[in-house]
Amino acid sequence: MLLRADADSRIGTGHVMRCLALAQAWKACVRQRGDAPHDAVHLLCGPSLPEVLRERIELEGVRVATLPAGLTPGSAAERDFTRAYAERIEAGTIVVDGYVFDADYYAGLRAPGRPLLAIDDCVTSSYYPVDVLLNQNLGASEALYPAGERRDADTRLLIGPRYVLLRDEFVSRDAPLAPRREASSVDRPMRVLITLGGSDPEGLTRRVARAMATLDTPALEALVVMGAATPPQRAQEVADEVGSRGRVVRSVPNMAEVMAWADVAITASGSTIYEAMAMGLPSLVVVAAANQRELASALFERGIGASLGEHRALDEARVATELQRLLEDPVRRRAYARAAREVVDGHGRSRVVDALHYPTLSIRPAVAADCEWLWVCANDPEMRSNSFSPEPIAWEDHVRWFDARMNDPRASIWLGIDAANERVGYVRFEPREESAADDELVVSVGVATKHRGKRYGDPLLRLAFAEEYRTRPSLMYIHGYVRLENKASHRLFADIGFEKASRVTVAGYEAYHVVATRPPELLAPV
Repeated sequence: MLLRADADSRIGTGHVMRCLALAQAWKACVRQRGDAPHDAVHLLCGPSLPEVLRERIELEGVRVATLPAGLTPGSAAERDFTRAYAERIEAGTIVVDGYVFDADYYAGLRAPGRPLLAIDDCVTSSYYPVDVLLNQNLGASEALYPAGERRDADTRLLIGPRYVLLRDEFVSRDAPLAPRREASSVDRPMRVLITLGGSDPEGLTRRVARAMATLDTPALEALVVMGAATPPQRAQEVADEVGSRGRVVRSVPNMAEVMAWADVAITASGSTIYEAMAMGLPSLVVVAAANQRELASALFERGIGASLGEHRALDEARVATELQRLLEDPVRRRAYARAAREVVDGHGRSRVVDALHYPTLSIRPAVAADCEWLWVCANDPEMRSNSFSPEPIAWEDHVRWFDARMNDPRASIWLGIDAANERVGYVRFEPREESAADDELVVSVGVATKHRGKRYGDPLLRLAFAEEYRTRPSLMYIHGYVRLENKASHRLFADIGFEKASRVTVAGYEAYHVVATRPPELLAPV
């Protein structure tokens, strides 16, 4: 995999850091699949990458290379260099993250058999000739990228915080977070985290720190985190403002630990806010750039945080007032935290990796509008002939069954969606009657008539399994029951790791009972 992103004191470090999150997930996925020779990840960036950031990336096993001096990022010459570099390292996938890349740049990198992912925030290109297009922002919608106008019809769209790219430190926290401080006490003061980006070219951190220092709250401790691209002189100026109320650090090795330490945060409405959301950290956000306005509005509308306004008109008195109010309102802090963790579940980067491995297929949960499609699909003659109840299903019976499954938190229905946004099949999970625990499910799978023969069964099951394992930490066993004469399903289940447990009789038909066990690498740490 080749990652193409830049970082410096002007544009910050966000593009590179979320590429690092994707690199970590990619390497873990390849190891899980037993394909270690193909887990190499390269980052190609401009020469202004801060050295401390380069060292951190290389510690993750990512190979860092810099563009030759004189090549302007996003130019035709830089595109040609990047394409040649990708061919030299035999990159199987290319990821591009930045605001300077246009349609010609993407088109020049795209090649058959080599998926190209563009990570976008604010629709900076007139067209996206790519295989996969990611906009992870809260408030983003598919309407931003109409087929034929902004993208090809077969370009996979990954839209919204369901696909947020978070680094290992944020996604490996399987245990519930400890309750945050309700109010200041003799045991310890309220803790405030201030972090406003990897470079903070507008000097926002100093202004926010000055506002915080004016609070009439004696039991208060602040930690100001400034990024790797921050000039040392600017960090010292902030430290002078904070004084005895806290300390200033640059480029912390584990931001998740810092966010777990804090009770509230003041941050920019950029990529860092998603990290705070994953950690359930109540936050006040500053709009540090024009492309952050919509995100700040969406946060407010969803009850996830409060906006302090635009950076150019930042009112330090307002900062102090809003921070004081949040510190004194535990109910509001809990509401922010709960809403945030409902939006960012920490599995976004794995879903992006899945999309790169299966660029022509995605899955989504079934909704009410899918009821009739599922009924037609289930009543297909071939589908019924392989079922344990071959008779056609009456519409009224199907509706009752569908409503019951949609209202049962133990059950789930996933639909496979192709690049043309058409439903191609389904995977159903239901509780196993023999088990009262939450660690066992029974799976059923079906591919719609017109899509059979396209080899959708394998990726459809793998994607559905991945979602179930991610969202159900206690899930250990998935059971399947296949009629003896259904040779195609026998091959499908065997290919994805099911083992035959026994030969059984189901509804009068001879069948094999097959079982898949949760992979050891997906077990939650003890």
